[in-house]
Amino acid sequence: MDEYTKAYFEKNQNIKKIFHDVIGNKAYSTFTLDSNFPKKIGKYYFFFNENEQDKTIKYAGRIDIINFKVYKDKAILILTESVGKYGVSSIVLLIKKDGDWKVYKKHAILTI
Repeated sequence: MDEYTKAYFEKNQNIKKIFHDVIGNKAYSTFTLDSNFPKKIGKYYFFFNENEQDKTIKYAGRIDIINFKVYKDKAILILTESVGKYGVSSIVLLIKKDGDWKVYKKHAILTI
């Protein structure tokens, strides 16, 4: 886990308690990203079928997803959204409820 993610969890102990299984577990569960995974994080969308992309969404720059970790019904990822030389890295916390992945919290941890 990178220093920004560690610092985020140290500042937010209540969230750290909720996601402690994901943070502390060194083994990964087998998982599949399918149509139940959230198609939208912030203003960005994930597509699983290129033929069904929404043509109204304009190019918004580069999107990087790093440190994607899933354990049972919780997931953590770092999402970096950038346009030109500016960007924001956010920690995105996801929880699976009733078979669907939901964004529990998204918080900016670094602005460039």
